[in-house]
Amino acid sequence: MRGLRLTPAIMILAVGSGFAQTPAQPQALIVGAATAAKSGEERLDTIAPGAYTVTALDLLPSAQYELSWWVLPIWRDAIPKPDLKGLVGTPAPPSACDKLELKRLELMTLKEESAVPGKKAELVTLRAESTSDGSPTCTQILRATDTALARTSMRHETVVNLQEGEYVRVRLIRYEDGAPTRTFQWRFVAPGGGKWVTTYGMNAAVLVGGDDTKPHFIEDENETLTLRPRERRAPIDPNIAVTYTWLRSPRGLQWTPLTGGLGLDWSLNPAVYLGTGAALQSNLFFSIGAVLKRFEMLNSRYSSGDVVESQLSDDQINEKIWNVRPYVGLSWRFDGNPFGKSGDEKSKEAQPKSGDSSKDKQGGTGGPAPASEGSAPK
Repeated sequence: MRGLRLTPAIMILAVGSGFAQTPAQPQALIVGAATAAKSGEERLDTIAPGAYTVTALDLLPSAQYELSWWVLPIWRDAIPKPDLKGLVGTPAPPSACDKLELKRLELMTLKEESAVPGKKAELVTLRAESTSDGSPTCTQILRATDTALARTSMRHETVVNLQEGEYVRVRLIRYEDGAPTRTFQWRFVAPGGGKWVTTYGMNAAVLVGGDDTKPHFIEDENETLTLRPRERRAPIDPNIAVTYTWLRSPRGLQWTPLTGGLGLDWSLNPAVYLGTGAALQSNLFFSIGAVLKRFEMLNSRYSSGDVVESQLSDDQINEKIWNVRPYVGLSWRFDGNPFGKSGDEKSKEAQPKSGDSSKDKQGGTGGPAPASEGSAPK
């Protein structure tokens, strides 16, 4: 519907999933031009996910707008004030309808949206006082007042379906003599969508495979040197790990679709983890997946049970190679790095040394294209 001239219109940009089908009872999203940010700047507000219809308040009734995703007001000529210089005698005090008409003219000739709320309040009060006057002139003034009040607001009928982790941007552009004179912008954010959470704990590689995947030693049986697998103390290889988990919500028990991390075993061999898991109240995390690290196993030139001619060192029998194994992990979310310095130690380091108490210590550091659109006439 771009290019259609109507009075007035508003522009909405919804970033994310865009506009869905109209819900039965959409919520109202109100934007006020009188309290908007400076021209060209955005005002940021937070709203909950859901379906909305946008209503803009405090618009100038004397303006015209082009219907697109932008509001395009155009000024009209002001209505001239009546010439009372030629009247003879003492004029009668103005009636409530006369006052109402004067306030309506003031509203129609406003140049700044910030003055609209005050004039509207005065106009509503005077209109209530003028309803008892049943003259044809006052009836016309009441109708003109209703029209002026109605034109200070507009409702965008297109429904915005806002999901978690998305935002809707509203822009209103005023035009004067065909050129833009002011831009109003708002951004309403629906928090959510998840974030990365850092946890610390233990991951254990599950040692699966045959005898050739185990480290070996030489067994001397009646002067026969035979390669035998070294029995493991446990079928797992524990590691200290730092885990990064994508968490959609901090509440309840939930599945965590992606978990990754880095770790070290007791021999300081590095390990890389990738998997999935579950989180409880965003503090306790369980994960399973695959780990890539160096495992000690029988040298590839030998097989378990081989007979060798002479004694061999452990480095000659076994080798460390990069391999992938399944793993299970358990970690916790702390308010800081548990392997770092404690708060007491940091506070002691921050205290001035003896003899420097008179000196001031200072420190510190200095400082998308829209996914969908909608438009509707006022």
